[in-house]
Amino acid sequence: MNTFDILSPDRSPIFLASLPNERGNGKRPYHQYVRNEEELQKFITDRDKPGWATYHAVAILKDGAWRNQENVRATLFVWGEVDFKDHPDISAEEITRRMGNIPAHVKPTFCVFSGHGIHPYWLLKEETDASPGEGQRQIEDVLRLICNYIGGDPHVAETARLMRLPGSHNTRKPGENILVTLQDVEMSRRYDLIDLTDFFLEAHPIMPAATITASNQGAFKYDAAGDELEVGAALKAMRFKGNPNIHHTQLRSTASMISAGKSVTEAVNQILTATREATQGDDRAKDWNWEEEKNAIIRMCHDWITKRMKEDGEDLSAALPDDMYLKWQDFLKKGERPHIKYNGAGPYVRGYSWAGETQEESPGEQEGRPNPHGKNDNSPPKRRKRIRLIPYDAPDRTKIPRRDWLYGFHYMRRIVSATIGPGGIGKSSLGLVEAVGMAIGRDLLGAEQLKQPLRVWYHNGEDPREEINRRIAAVCIHYGLDEEAVQKNMFITCGLDMPIKVARGATEVKLDKALVAEIIDDIRKHELDVEIFDPLVTLHNTSELLTATMDPVIREVFAAIANETNTAVELAHHTRKKANGQDEYTTADARGSSGIVDAVRVMRVTNVMSKDEAEGFGLDEIERENYFRVTKGKANMTRRGVSRWYRFNCVTLPNGDPERDIPGDEVGVLEAWQPPSLDVPITDADRRWSIDLVRANSMLQEDYRARNWIGRPLGVHLGLDPDNKVDRFRLKNIVKKLIEGGALRTVERPDEKGKKRHYLVANTTEGRVA
Repeated sequence: MNTFDILSPDRSPIFLASLPNERGNGKRPYHQYVRNEEELQKFITDRDKPGWATYHAVAILKDGAWRNQENVRATLFVWGEVDFKDHPDISAEEITRRMGNIPAHVKPTFCVFSGHGIHPYWLLKEETDASPGEGQRQIEDVLRLICNYIGGDPHVAETARLMRLPGSHNTRKPGENILVTLQDVEMSRRYDLIDLTDFFLEAHPIMPAATITASNQGAFKYDAAGDELEVGAALKAMRFKGNPNIHHTQLRSTASMISAGKSVTEAVNQILTATREATQGDDRAKDWNWEEEKNAIIRMCHDWITKRMKEDGEDLSAALPDDMYLKWQDFLKKGERPHIKYNGAGPYVRGYSWAGETQEESPGEQEGRPNPHGKNDNSPPKRRKRIRLIPYDAPDRTKIPRRDWLYGFHYMRRIVSATIGPGGIGKSSLGLVEAVGMAIGRDLLGAEQLKQPLRVWYHNGEDPREEINRRIAAVCIHYGLDEEAVQKNMFITCGLDMPIKVARGATEVKLDKALVAEIIDDIRKHELDVEIFDPLVTLHNTSELLTATMDPVIREVFAAIANETNTAVELAHHTRKKANGQDEYTTADARGSSGIVDAVRVMRVTNVMSKDEAEGFGLDEIERENYFRVTKGKANMTRRGVSRWYRFNCVTLPNGDPERDIPGDEVGVLEAWQPPSLDVPITDADRRWSIDLVRANSMLQEDYRARNWIGRPLGVHLGLDPDNKVDRFRLKNIVKKLIEGGALRTVERPDEKGKKRHYLVANTTEGRVA
């Protein structure tokens, strides 16, 4: 099998690139698409030269498009990269051994030896969406998990990544000319993306995290004067859109230099000079606004000073100009936490409480407040205590406030609840019917008496507003509701018109606190009681697979919203793919990190009716898809309770055109469903009758498919029809009870043809009933 067919199993064109090891001196990158092995080998022949590196884009790009993340269309692979130099304490041989010992059921389809590392590739069973948005985020989540598992380079975890081209040579180090080779190729090893995700999410890493050095990624520390050369080396090594990249290096340089005692002015001047040198001669940077660049570096310094005070109480304000330093110290003396903010006039210092609330200031105060103690007060700022233990005060137990449940022992004030289930089962429909019912103060799905109508905000991040309107109209038609009554207390938004993204970041989550504050303000303004957000994945741009990213999203955003507004917050969330042999979903199957399940206080799970359940209820295979049940999978605030069943009913909207024979839209509306009882009580007389029956007929069998099934005469006795699906299921349960209760038992003996079968016999002595 040739290189082209391995790298492009579907024979899509491959984007190749030839890049100089060192930029400048008139060397210009070269890019080309190749469509077969002949063109690929010609590219290597023409472009694989000392001082140059040859790469290929792993993902599939839009036809003829330039390589960037916006132009990625799909992928047939997920991949990783282990660089030997990133693990200085582990030999290359040991790294190779560990990579070779990846379990057989997830063994890479092939690996590429790059000269100084190993690049594993996993071929997917089918082309997978990797375009900007949810598809690309899902792929990059898996790439980050692979990086964590193999101790790889985190910069490889992006869909438009270039990787070393097999058949080319690695000449990065002077004098080296190492052939890049394919290893252990087995194209039959193809994987489901969900299966790989589940494995990497739970597997223990085979390598520690990579130790990225200043020479390759610009990661360094600046803790003392002796570290200045290391920072200088990193600044000198940074490259525009290269490794280490400029922004990455600037962030670490500002943090390290400010922590080491440099002033903001010194740090900015040194970093700005290095940035000019890094972009000199690069046409892509010729239009840079250097005033904006300088302001951006100043802001990095300010952000680091604020961050260290907020997270660890460390005072780095000595790096600030005098006016800002005096303002900072003034807030410290007042027992407040200083924070550098920005407005149209630039940076200024504000005071916050240590709990996080802003201390109110007048416009005049924002212009600056003199330090009454003067700058000569060199005493270190007194760090405010943030931990204070409070003794239990033994309140009167009769006066402890009751939990403020709003509806169904699921919606509760100041609590985040969640509903999980696979897509299309009915999570959204359930939440919408409940929302409409709460808005009019009526339980549409049960017999609960609501205290009063509730004011509800329903946000759907996937469907357009027109579709939400169709569903609400269908609910009102089915339940005979006045839509004007619903209108009084219900607010509807959709993510297509008003996207809500409360957090961003791949592995380090960044909460949009301004947006959260705006949400809280609107909830208070409209005096809401309940907010339903559906689904969770549309509410953030961070990885669902990591607890470190999802725990803050739930606890610091949605739990904070519920707590600060005294409302109930409900989240709809998807499940992952079922494991082999798994019958139904549980809370453990919530997609992504377990931190989601841990952070919510009440969680319910939806499961479509199983084939066995449908048979017992007398429903056929097609009908059962309209039924699902809901169970409480996590109940921190109440007992779990029993499952509740729901079914879809089809409602036709009056939006058709009868004159043109165009029917109205059909919409499924949920209603509660009470399954038929499958439990038929049996008396002692029924047991004695059954014993007498098998004594009189030794050929009766337990198997309902047998010609002599005991259920047929038993059905006549109990008034049940063995040919009816529901009654047949009831009779099977009765026979099972008679055996488990000891009235009957089975014995094995040959039938009239000599074939061994199981027959029923009485399991009692004369005059004794089991």
